[in-house]
Amino acid sequence: MIRMPEGINGERFFQKHWAQALPEFVESVTVFSEHKDGKHRYLLANNLPTLLWLGQVGTLEFHVWHSRAQLEPEAAGQRPITRARWQRWSPRSSTTPTTWCSISIRTYTPQGSDGAEPELNKRGFAVGKRVAFWLRALLKQMSLERS
Repeated sequence: MIRMPEGINGERFFQKHWAQALPEFVESVTVFSEHKDGKHRYLLANNLPTLLWLGQVGTLEFHVWHSRAQLEPEAAGQRPITRARWQRWSPRSSTTPTTWCSISIRTYTPQGSDGAEPELNKRGFAVGKRVAFWLRALLKQMSLERS
């Protein structure tokens, strides 16, 4: 999470773990970190009260994992990722492997050297739209269309 609890003119910082007490509606999951060789608790933003609370504590940006905290298939008919199968891949983790992805298509002019904010523009939007339709056709051809 990128947090700015004192507003946009205050300190901006990246926070991975939450050490303070959590409200009862906030769920978390423990994940093993190869990098730190230990288990760490991560928040699950899986309900509206949690999203509202994260906004109240100044979370302006989320950097999310594309993994599941529950061992369930994405859709009916897929081979389930059982705990035994996943533990062969990652014996110390409580999450499943990524089963989906998110693609971000930027439709603005990048930030200039003067530090100005990015600007939306019609040409960028038109190109972004063309890329989105091309990508959708490609994913459909590969049987990876959103279900």
